[in-house]
Amino acid sequence: MALLLFTTLWIHPHYLSYFNVAVGGPQNGRNILLDSNIDWGQDLLRLQDWMDQNGVEEVNLAWFGTADPDYYGLNYKPLPGFPRPQFLSQWTRPPFNPADPEPGIYAISVSNLWEIQLADKNVYPWFRARQPDDSIGNSILIYKIP
Repeated sequence: MALLLFTTLWIHPHYLSYFNVAVGGPQNGRNILLDSNIDWGQDLLRLQDWMDQNGVEEVNLAWFGTADPDYYGLNYKPLPGFPRPQFLSQWTRPPFNPADPEPGIYAISVSNLWEIQLADKNVYPWFRARQPDDSIGNSILIYKIP
């Protein structure tokens, strides 16, 4: 019971991204399951809070969710994502060099990171090969490229 209580308190308030410690916990969950198992777009407001707390004015955002980031006043440049049109349209011609991304802050939803809706996974391999610099609720990964 104590272990159950501890893990419940440990994951708070990110319950959707909970994974048992036996499989590596929530930090490893993105390597096991994706889509609605971990990422419903629930961390968009937390991303805004993270930006405010870290003095980040704009992010390159690979959003996976139906909420409109503009509605929340998020300052971003859209990257390939799903399903909103401004993100979906970026898959064929990414606005960055996938082999050598330009400097900036990249906020990438884990479902987009693994390009689950595509057969050819050639947009985010550079990011998949690296540890993120930060994580927003385990569903949005932050990469800082100097």
